[in-house]
Amino acid sequence: MQARGGRYYLALDAYAALWMPCRLRGVPALDCEEMMDDEIPDRIERLSPEARALFWEVARRGEETEFRVPPDELVVNLHQRMAELAPRDRVEFIDVFGAIMRQAREEGLQQKAEAAQAEGFTKLIKRAQALDRQAGRPIKEDMTLGEALARLEEAEDQ
Repeated sequence: MQARGGRYYLALDAYAALWMPCRLRGVPALDCEEMMDDEIPDRIERLSPEARALFWEVARRGEETEFRVPPDELVVNLHQRMAELAPRDRVEFIDVFGAIMRQAREEGLQQKAEAAQAEGFTKLIKRAQALDRQAGRPIKEDMTLGEALARLEEAEDQ
């Protein structure tokens, strides 16, 4: 949640957590459901009709505002409508966003791990290319990781 003017705003964090992983992949927000973990669409479907309508309105509004902090009146309206939900629906409504935020966080960590791994692979390839350069061999610009590993092993054996 974000504080602004003494009020707390669920909107920006919820919008970002819900749709940014999809937007980064170029997927329109309302098509993003297909990319979500199976648990989340099931939980959305289990919401009451009122809570589900509010959920999809939040999604639509997030897309419309490009995930910026929405105007105060929109947030006040969202909070009023959330307050009108049955207590059980209100808890599940917020829990669904929590699940979406956790999934987005996990995906972000996975992407960071993959990026670090790719960076390591790139360093290995560059090292193998440097060895070829030092040996006076032509540099293969599109060297694969397998080729780089073979070259590095060959250099180690020498």
